[in-house]
Parts: sequence; structure tokens; C-alpha cells
Amino acid sequence: MWDNTLTKRCKHKLTKGQIVLKVCPFCEDSNYNMEVSIEKKVFHCWICDAAGMIQRLFRKLELPFEDDGLQVSVVPQEVKTDVLSLESFYKVSWKRYSKFFKSRGLEEHDIVKYNIMTTDKGKFKDKIIFPLYEGNKLVYIVGRDITPKSKYYNININKSNILPYYIGKVNTTVAYICEGVMDAISVNKLGYTSIVLLGTVLSGEQLKKIEEIGFSKLVVCLDGDVTKKAVNIYDRLSKQGYVSTMVMFNKKDDPNAVFVRDPAELKNILQRAGEVTLKDRVVMKLGMR
Repeated sequence: MWDNTLTKRCKHKLTKGQIVLKVCPFCEDSNYNMEVSIEKKVFHCWICDAAGMIQRLFRKLELPFEDDGLQVSVVPQEVKTDVLSLESFYKVSWKRYSKFFKSRGLEEHDIVKYNIMTTDKGKFKDKIIFPLYEGNKLVYIVGRDITPKSKYYNININKSNILPYYIGKVNTTVAYICEGVMDAISVNKLGYTSIVLLGTVLSGEQLKKIEEIGFSKLVVCLDGDVTKKAVNIYDRLSKQGYVSTMVMFNKKDDPNAVFVRDPAELKNILQRAGEVTLKDRVVMKLGMR
């Protein structure tokens, strides 16, 4: 356990993971209920529900905030949006959104783990917000409402230039390439590294970033209704010399839907990823998958 204040010692030894503060500076509970995520740069007290970006915690403790190698969570300046900083966002209420979260296989602790937020102003007002990172650097924001149509609200930026991924444990052995953020979270909750394409096309810039990260194996894990596009990505990876396999879903399935139905079923499907055979291609050509 760490002491009850963020001292210079703490700032200069920040590492990925979490630290626990003995005393919450907001409610003064002293039973180690204040968690700080260094990787996501957010904090949360499980007693008074105080939460937000780590800058707010430093201000409360009357300590100067210095980057110290951390990427401050600000959306790139070229983004044309009324939300320029995550400082105007705050942690969502589990009680308010629990029905939706449960329907997508999320648990209360996932709010902090995946830094799920909301805001009371602007374009993203009352939306569920998923900040997406390349490592520790914020590169994109996905917002969505919780109506039956579940409309998405994204920021205006070229998605082909970024490669958001949930790294979880530092593991570059294998990465699962997913279409959407909920799919990537479902895969990551099972312990795997997951990349979010935010679509069905893998750009040259994203391939370059994959190479820079150093993943030794890639698994194409797109939704069942875009199998042909998934095969295109698989073929491209193979031609580029990557060790790659592909996960086959039924037409109406996707990683998140399977996870909600049964996490063990999704894990079994992920572990059965393999090469795309001639038989697979014939089946797809005939519209049987």
C-alpha cells in the first residue's frame, strides 16, 4: 500500500497498474478505498464515489501536476469537436446505466478499468463515452446513447491513422483485431490483447503501428456479418508476412454478443482461431456463412 498523499516519490515512480491511497482526500475515509489507475490516469473512491482525471486529484491534494512522461489526456488539436479535454467528463454512474452495462457483459469494476465516462454538456451530453488509447496516449473517443438504436457519436478525425488497443497485461505475443470497442473489451476481459479497428478496414498506417508494437501473431476477430471483409484483412496480413489466423463467427454473432451469452463460449471460439482454408472460402462464396 501507498501512503495517503501523492508525494514526489510517487510521481517519479509511476508505473502501469494501480496504486491505492490510504485516505481519500474527498471524504477522508482511511481504509484504502481510493484507487488510482496510473495507466488510464483516473481515480475512484469506492466510498464517496469521487472520480475523475488524475489532475483533479492532484489539485485536491494541492500538489503541482507534472507530466513526468505521462501523456496528458487531451484530444489531438486537429479534432473538430466541442469536447477538447477529458477534464469535462466524469465517471458514469453504475446505478444509472446498470441495465445497459449488464446487457453488454460489463461489471461495475469495468467502469474504472476501461475509464468509461459521461458528461453533462456538449455533443456527448448524457452519452456513454469510451476513451481509446494507443498505449497511454488518448487518440479517440467513442460515444453512444443507450436507446434501442444505440446511435454512436464519434469525433471528427481520420481513424485510419490511429490504432487504439486495450493492452491489459503487457503481452505482444498475440493480438485480436476487433471491429468495435465493445467487442474489444469483451475479448480483453478474457485476458487477451485486443485492437479496435473502429471499422472493417485495416490501413497501411495501422499496419505500420502494429509492426512498431511488435505483435508476433495477429488474429482477425471481426463480426460474423462482415466475414468477407475479415478475410480481406487476413489475406493482407498474410501477404505482408504476418503470422495470422482468423476467428469465424456465425452471421448474426459478434464477440460481444457471444461474451454476453457465455464468456466460456467466446473463449473457446477465440482458441479455435485458424487459417482460412479453401473450404471456408467456398462456403462464404456460396453465402452459407
